[in-house]
Amino acid sequence: MRKSLSLTGFGLVAATLLGGAGAAQAAPTVLDHDGTYGVGADIAPGDYVTYSASGLCAWARLTAYGDVIESGNGASGTLRIRIASTDAAFSTTGCGVWRTENANRPSTGSATGSFGL
Repeated sequence: MRKSLSLTGFGLVAATLLGGAGAAQAAPTVLDHDGTYGVGADIAPGDYVTYSASGLCAWARLTAYGDVIESGNGASGTLRIRIASTDAAFSTTGCGVWRTENANRPSTGSATGSFGL
């Protein structure tokens, strides 16, 4: 028996987001182009940094209704933000590449070997 479904509007979006089958994939932790990213789907929540923001950089953390939680614009150089797991989306333009803070830090694991003692 085959089931068929007619989807419109929100239902189509929900089916697209939830309809993928197979193994779960981790959300990316690098934002390499301008756009709006869904938190948990397109990007992982966490602390992000960009080192190449132009004076035209604008970003915003958004609710599911499109309301702005926090935003910034006109900044240049190094910027840091925290994208919360409760955010619905993150929008960025002119800010360069955003990476999770952990992706930019060298490992601080324990060292082994001779240290000239």
